[in-house]
Amino acid sequence: MKLRGAMIILIIACQAAIYTGGLCSKRTLGDSVDNFCNTYHLADLQVTFDLTTAERLPKLSGLDGISKVTPRLMIKGAIHLEDNTSMPAVIIFVHANKNPDINTLDIEAGSFPTNDNLGAVIERGLKNQGYTLGKTITFSTYDATATLPVIGIARSPEFLMSTANPELLVPTPGSLGIVYVPAECFKKEFAALSDMLRGTGPANQLLFLFHDVPPETKNTYQETLLARLSDTNSVLRIREVLRRDDQFGIKFLREDLKMFDIIVLAIVGIFSVITLIVISISVNRLVLSQQREIGALMAFGYRPGTILMSYVRLGFLLGLTGGLVGVALSPAVNHLLAQTYASAMSLPPLTLVFDLRFFIEGVLIVVAAASIAVVAPVIKIVRLTPVQAMRESSAALSHYIASLAKAAGTLTGLLSRSLPQRAAIRNLFRRLKLTIATIFLIALGLGITAGFVITLISILDSSSALFRRNKWDIVADFREPQSNEKSIALCEKAGLTDHEPFVKGYASLSVGKRTIDYQLIGMPADSKLSSPHLTEGTGFSGNDADEIIFNPSFSDFPPPSIGDTVVITSRGQQYRLTVVGLFTSLSTGQAYVPVETARRIMGIKGDSGFMARLQDTNVTEAKGNLYGSPLVSRVTVNAELESAINDQLKKATDMIVLAVFIGAFVALAIVINTMSMNILERESEFATLMSLGYGRMPLARMVLTEICVMGISALVLSVPIAFGIAHYMNAELSKIWFHIDTYVKLKDLALSLLVPFLLLPVAALPALHHVFRIDVALVVRKRSIE
Repeated sequence: MKLRGAMIILIIACQAAIYTGGLCSKRTLGDSVDNFCNTYHLADLQVTFDLTTAERLPKLSGLDGISKVTPRLMIKGAIHLEDNTSMPAVIIFVHANKNPDINTLDIEAGSFPTNDNLGAVIERGLKNQGYTLGKTITFSTYDATATLPVIGIARSPEFLMSTANPELLVPTPGSLGIVYVPAECFKKEFAALSDMLRGTGPANQLLFLFHDVPPETKNTYQETLLARLSDTNSVLRIREVLRRDDQFGIKFLREDLKMFDIIVLAIVGIFSVITLIVISISVNRLVLSQQREIGALMAFGYRPGTILMSYVRLGFLLGLTGGLVGVALSPAVNHLLAQTYASAMSLPPLTLVFDLRFFIEGVLIVVAAASIAVVAPVIKIVRLTPVQAMRESSAALSHYIASLAKAAGTLTGLLSRSLPQRAAIRNLFRRLKLTIATIFLIALGLGITAGFVITLISILDSSSALFRRNKWDIVADFREPQSNEKSIALCEKAGLTDHEPFVKGYASLSVGKRTIDYQLIGMPADSKLSSPHLTEGTGFSGNDADEIIFNPSFSDFPPPSIGDTVVITSRGQQYRLTVVGLFTSLSTGQAYVPVETARRIMGIKGDSGFMARLQDTNVTEAKGNLYGSPLVSRVTVNAELESAINDQLKKATDMIVLAVFIGAFVALAIVINTMSMNILERESEFATLMSLGYGRMPLARMVLTEICVMGISALVLSVPIAFGIAHYMNAELSKIWFHIDTYVKLKDLALSLLVPFLLLPVAALPALHHVFRIDVALVVRKRSIE
């Protein structure tokens, strides 16, 4: 009885710990990121404009709600690596002895520049390129090249996640270098630039921090501020407006945390359903094993209501004990889930957050489940007479079906002449409902792990499938649109072939009553290098058709349907396009239109860049040739991009790997509980066989035979359960990520099922150890064996 109670408490504790810790981990991650951004003053608004001087910046008097405003100079350039290659970089100029008031740097190693110690501070992602304190870093922008010592390594709220290609909503650490450089190192250059601009303090960005601006009016306030900056009296030519929520790191985390939420809710939800089923069945079996005692209480005159309440209190006690143990363990689950994700994403240090509501809910759920589970079996027993209850103790558990008795005897005779093995198979038929329940519970335990493994495989293979659709090897983006002749000449000079141009730009896209900024990409209708993965619809009918293919991936709102009309607003004019297809990709906020239609809408006469294939040159040489041209701003290599994104997706899916381990642990707990209950309920049978001279090995063979038969049956049943869980997970993740198809690798599926299956005999050891130590004479005197 004690061991059976302990098994039930173990399962209840698992449920409470996973529920409470899982839901608290969501708060931990969200609050930790928000606290870091607030502590280091992430800009609420970042406005980029053509280079000017501090004197020419517009006055913002009369605008309440601005806490701080800081001008700064940020220039795109390149870092020259030790292997003679280059990588894209952002050079941000700071002032010695003054860590910025907005987008403040968190110095993790070294120090911030001072007048006595001038040098560069690098963003921590550059450690992946081998840069450390004491090394030198060489960077260039326009025609200027400089080399400075690295004196600090920092984390910035502005670059929680960094990528050289923000159009893809997957960070690629180390693909973009961020370098903070003291302006004091470039006094001559700044003086010459000031003279050219006829002023002082060159700047091309304004950073804003707001205060006392309610969230519901923040957008309106920002529009008012932008109108002031761009009015007719202003000399600013605004190039880009970046709101806090649109920062790449914040945007990625917002979308990726949706994945975290889904996986955590799946872990909590799936495990909750399974463990509640286990709790119900286990408590039910525990009560039925007490039928003789209940019958005795009835014979002594105890009323059914009194007996029912006593067992409800037993269920309450089991639930409360297990719930409190689980709640005590929940901080470990909270930390495990949150830290696994934070480590994979290189997030700032976490501060565990606890929510009393989840603690209370976690305990109440298991208390209610355990208390309710005793009601049905007790009511069934108290309806019997005391004599029937005391005589039918075994019958309550041994659902002997006469029609199966003969089949069981025939089958056991054919399979083996060994008495332990024949008794094992006979027991499976004698306790048919118990056998079915045990098989079902083992199948659930095996199916959890396998389902999460299939989901993990599906995510990685779906991502790879998207890249395999691309036939291009290299994409080059221009700083400014170039003529098709220059584009082709640059392609040939770089040693590339199969030149294919594209056009890109931003416009407002209205879907129903909602208007959002989207990036339009103009592609040839008969493109041979780019083939988007269409989930619905067809391609373009021509290069100048008024058609659009929409990307709903990572979107916060439902996509339009095929045949719907969307309104594109660009340069003050509106264009009506028909949705002819929906595609899925790792990008966000993108839509494809025919190339000539894109030129017409955005007023672009040349090419924004081109795609091409490698010919007689290698990737390194081609990249060097392209970056050597002042026309090119960014070079993307398909193979490198696929590798980097798959590496990052593997990190992002560490949560699913963790779910696999949690699933394996819960499955083991379920199996231990199930097998232990199965064995302990037949204590008297084992005692009788031991009194007849059967030793431990024959009894162990009997149990092992039962385990193997039930395990093989559960193995077959676990396959559809695994696919069901994987289908649910893939469907939910596809709603907030890219489209995920279900992929299965037989080797991985077999391992995820067979490893827990092979542990089934181990799960029976605690109960067998208890059986082998029982007092045979005492148990046999109960005469409860059939």
